[in-house]
Amino acid sequence: LLLVVSFAIGPGTMFVVILSELYEEPNLRAKGMAIGTASMSFFSVVCNGSALSIFDAIGPGKCFLGYFFAYVACFLYLLVFLPETAGNKTIVHH
Repeated sequence: LLLVVSFAIGPGTMFVVILSELYEEPNLRAKGMAIGTASMSFFSVVCNGSALSIFDAIGPGKCFLGYFFAYVACFLYLLVFLPETAGNKTIVHH
């Protein structure tokens, strides 16, 4: 339950917020959200599909430690390369 709650308030919803802020045009925003959702679903299948095999091979503690380092790497990447959108108008009205 803790894993689900942590994922729901952390990296699980992060891509929705980031993608919606990056694209101004509704058409590009829709394409970006579609690609982001598909990518997130793909990586969820890979992580969930391989978790039991990884648990058997190295144990759950080391597996979750690997996930932790991956999340830290993603956070640092976003911190360095994600453009600041505060103050920019990202919603286009027609």
